[in-house]
Amino acid sequence: MAFTKFQFIFVIALLLLTLVSNYSILSKLSAHQFYCALERGTDNTGLLNLQTQYVSFLHIIREWQNLKLLKHGGHAHDPSGTDGMKPGELAITCPACPDPDINLPPNWEKSPQELQYLYTYFQANDTNFRLKNHSNTVIDVDLGTGWSYFVENEPYKQFLAQQGAQTKVIIQ
Repeated sequence: MAFTKFQFIFVIALLLLTLVSNYSILSKLSAHQFYCALERGTDNTGLLNLQTQYVSFLHIIREWQNLKLLKHGGHAHDPSGTDGMKPGELAITCPACPDPDINLPPNWEKSPQELQYLYTYFQANDTNFRLKNHSNTVIDVDLGTGWSYFVENEPYKQFLAQQGAQTKVIIQ
């Protein structure tokens, strides 16, 4: 059986997406670095004036990650599609976070003071301020808000409007 041109391109695209997913996890390369490597593979001399496809590349990666999220959540072949999703349905419970019903011993509240740190929930925030090829004019379309860790936009905006102005926020 011979591949048609479309089937061949589709197979190559799937192989590239799998490569991007696996390679970015293993090597900690950003999408921009991977795209630059693909560009250098196309023209390492820099003599050709290649039209950048970086934005399209990012869209494809986001859609691929969204499809993988649906697949791992058991909704790849759901007859109701994404309309049947409930808020938080794709979120994964953290196995390391202390949860009295799952991974804490009975009477953990009564443990000695010197062992209380074992049952403390720690939260860390990390940020990345290095943005390349960033544009403020691009409309960022949400893929599945409310399905996993981020709440839906409208209820969140309503909640913020009810809170009013806050002068100081303390994160503990």
